[in-house]
Amino acid sequence: MDAIDRALVCALQDDARQSYAELGRLVGLTAPAVAVRMRRLEDSGVIAGYHAHIDLKKAGYGLVAFIRLNSAPELAKQLGRIAGETPEVLEFHHVTGTEGFVLKVAARSIEHLERVIVLLLPYGQTTTSIVLSSPITWRRIEMES
Repeated sequence: MDAIDRALVCALQDDARQSYAELGRLVGLTAPAVAVRMRRLEDSGVIAGYHAHIDLKKAGYGLVAFIRLNSAPELAKQLGRIAGETPEVLEFHHVTGTEGFVLKVAARSIEHLERVIVLLLPYGQTTTSIVLSSPITWRRIEMES
């Protein structure tokens, strides 16, 4: 990635709805030249997708929690499948430490969260932390040379 690619990636993180012409004005390229670079960034996987940032509370999911799970290694594939099939699971991470997995989940209520936890119980012991506040929910990655 050169300086122009990094500038494009930063601009898209700020507003992914910008047109190629708008991006071109920011980096000094024509819209077709931006399109070529964008395709290359997408094909290489640097740009993995374009997403809307949803306010979970306004969407009816007022409760966010992190569930840490201590699971037997032989259950990891099944756990990954269940996490992928469970719409409340926003993120699923395999981590170091005594609890090998961390899931970020969104729920409508404590009862809803409990149903998600019960779904995970066959895969190991869980520890749940309910989020009280989230001062930082997303941050742009600075693209350094």
